[in-house]
Amino acid sequence: MRSIFGSTARKLFLSMLEGLQGGSLEVLLPGRTLTFGDVRSELRAQLRVHRERFFSRALLGGDTAIGEAYMDADWSTPDLVSLMRLAVRNLAQLEKSNSFFSSLSRFADRLRRSWRSRTRSSHRSAASLTASATF
Repeated sequence: MRSIFGSTARKLFLSMLEGLQGGSLEVLLPGRTLTFGDVRSELRAQLRVHRERFFSRALLGGDTAIGEAYMDADWSTPDLVSLMRLAVRNLAQLEKSNSFFSSLSRFADRLRRSWRSRTRSSHRSAASLTASATF
């Protein structure tokens, strides 16, 4: 049963990538590589799937599961920024057919907010230390 679901999740996930525009996505699977979108585009992204469970996690778990799958090394990419840019370019089309990229977009947004928050926090800490030192 588990392998049937995994196979179905893979097919659903890959079918959602067929309408990509404004760039190309190379999906590296064990034993084969698939390319979606415009291969002549300057924007190229790569998604390497390390574990089959990535597909079901991506389809069922939303942005949190995609982030966790990334942290668990179920998937990787040599250029997360390019992957995010491609997702954003295709957001409207992909949201209609797939929750994966909308989830991926929300994940990227959370990463940006977290990074900004940490940056602001470190600036505030540095300013506080500087203010303390002058008194």
